[in-house]
This record gives sequence, C-alpha cells and structure tokens, in this order.
Amino acid sequence: ETMAKLTSDEPFVCIMNTAAACRYVPSPSIFKKCFIQLKTDDIQDYEELKQALFLAGYTPVKRVDQPLTYASRGGIIDVYSINYDQPIRIEFFDNEIESIRFFDIASQRTIQKVDEVTIVPAGSYLFADEEISEIVQVVNEELTKQKTKLEPELQIQLENQINEDLDAIVNHE
Repeated sequence: ETMAKLTSDEPFVCIMNTAAACRYVPSPSIFKKCFIQLKTDDIQDYEELKQALFLAGYTPVKRVDQPLTYASRGGIIDVYSINYDQPIRIEFFDNEIESIRFFDIASQRTIQKVDEVTIVPAGSYLFADEEISEIVQVVNEELTKQKTKLEPELQIQLENQINEDLDAIVNHE
C-alpha cells in the first residue's frame, strides 16, 4: 500500500524504521507494471487476469476472506486488494467485464457498484524475467563456491534450501 502511494503524485507522510527503509523493493516501473486496472465493459481475458493476479503476488484461495487473495469460479473473480476496505467482485460475460462491485465478506452481498478499480501488487518481491534469470545465475555461481567449504551433508542441505528459494522466485511465490 505504501509503495502504491509512493508511485502517485499525491503528497503523504511515511514513517518507518531503518530496516523497512533498507529492504528490497522492486523498481517503480516494475511495481507500476503490476498494477491491474479494470473497467466495466472492457475486454479482459479471464485466465489472463487470474495469471496477472498471481504474478502480482495474490494468493489463490477457494473463498476470499482476507486481503491479498483472489478466488475464481464460473465467470466471477473475487479479489481483496490492499488498497480497498472491501473485496472486489468482477463479473464476466465471455471476455467482457460485465460488472465490478465491492462486497461484504460475511454476507457476500454487494456494497457498492463501481465503474473501475485499480488493483495494486500484493507483494514487494516482484521481479522482471531478466532479473529472475540473473538471480538464478548469480546464486548458482555462489552456491558452487560455498559448497566446497562445507561437509557433504551440509552441502546437500544448503543446496536443497537454495533450490527451494529459487523455485519460489521463479514461480513468483
């Protein structure tokens, strides 16, 4: 949410500790690229929207009941974007967005219909494909160097952990 505010032209005050200020954040261009803007009557491929949500860090669930998740069924995608107080329901008719509305989690009833929404990325670990390739290459080179300094059983543990982490990055998890 803070990163989304940083990309807007509106002034605001942001207070944070040093650790938060020093942690990795994606470049503003990659972060903005992951914004998903939807309007009623727009043509939007249903499966592509689900993929875009996943790549933006949203977790697929059976039913949306907390922020940073999405669910799909039939011609409906529910998304709980961090920049809104209520989740969003997007109804499709084929590849056309038929309606967009905010809904109540408990009752599943519509709170308000809207013509458009902007869904901000759900995570701060957003990498371009080129960055992922570079990360994998550099980490594998360093892993090869470090393994020689360890005993065989520790080499296997380190390699398994690194490969698990790299798989998560490659799969945008």
